[in-house]
Amino acid sequence: MAGVGYDNPEYLNDSAVDSLIDTAMGQDINASYSTWSQASQQANSNYPYLWIGTMDYTYFVSDSLDISNSTHLIYPHGGDIWGNIYDWNRINETAEA
Repeated sequence: MAGVGYDNPEYLNDSAVDSLIDTAMGQDINASYSTWSQASQQANSNYPYLWIGTMDYTYFVSDSLDISNSTHLIYPHGGDIWGNIYDWNRINETAEA
């Protein structure tokens, strides 16, 4: 995927980094931290940027708020969960009882 969109903008092609990433992916999460660090250090020796992962987000929403099924998720980073806030509705809790 070298150079295809955002997938590998630095054209990183380093078999040592690939091997470390493969090793880290197969390890227990706690054991993998050291291997991820090694991969990052190896990549940084030749390239200034290495995308290692994407953050997932968790949202907690009150049962008294309907945020609509069309609410946007914050993905990729910089997305806008507030983009349809005018479509959100408070649910009348007494009406449901």
